[in-house]
Amino acid sequence: MIQSWWRQWRTSRRQVQLQSALQRRAIDEALWHATVASLPFVACLPLADLKRLRVLASLFLDDKEFSGAQGFEVDDAKAVMVAVQACLPILHIAPPDRPDLALAWYDSFLGLVLHAGEVRALREWIDEDGIAHSGSEDLTGEMLEGGPLMLAWSDVQDAGISANEAYNVVIHEFIHVMDLRDGQPDGCPPMPSEQRRQWLTVLQAEYEHFVEASASWQRFGRLQGTSQPLLDHYGSTAIDEFFAVAAEAYFVQRERFAQEHPALMREFDGFFRLGI
Repeated sequence: MIQSWWRQWRTSRRQVQLQSALQRRAIDEALWHATVASLPFVACLPLADLKRLRVLASLFLDDKEFSGAQGFEVDDAKAVMVAVQACLPILHIAPPDRPDLALAWYDSFLGLVLHAGEVRALREWIDEDGIAHSGSEDLTGEMLEGGPLMLAWSDVQDAGISANEAYNVVIHEFIHVMDLRDGQPDGCPPMPSEQRRQWLTVLQAEYEHFVEASASWQRFGRLQGTSQPLLDHYGSTAIDEFFAVAAEAYFVQRERFAQEHPALMREFDGFFRLGI
């Protein structure tokens, strides 16, 4: 009897907290529709999914802290644009009545920093022979352990157009967040052991095939004028990057992804449950 009362109290309290957060960070009607209309891969979702996505986006805005780098102004429109795309991977990851469980996938960090454009980052590394190197890299997004998560607004705002190339920097970085939830950047978010074994078997096979296919296109395809692979060449650098690049295509170019990567499509559908 006491346990039943306690569960009811917790459920009631959670609902009150949920409604309070939704009221604090309610998304303006006109802004919501404008954001959805600018993202074809979102606009095509069923109405029930859009309603759920709006709830998650509001909770995301209530949970995270946005800031702009070097005086870059982050207004409601920019924050909503990020939130909508960030919440796509967790849209069906938890029961509809427990959006708090979905947002828990992103609880490893608090801050998001938006830059106006690409960021030049200095890098240092040691090669396999033990020789130290230094250089720089242009970044459009980066997830640092414990946060913050960095995004280039130039790429975020063009997500509706870059979807044609299966590119989405927001989804890419938040897939890394999900992958790292168990502390291992291995291309596999936390899941039951049997599902994990199947996932990694398929992912590894797809990754190895992609590395070969991408390298071949880089060497010969450009000169021969053959079609570029759907997935970006960057996915060949490591299996966790392959997972993030593949997930971009899964969410923004679903039909072509299903045609070219049916085995991955089945694994991703089983986890993300988009369209099921």
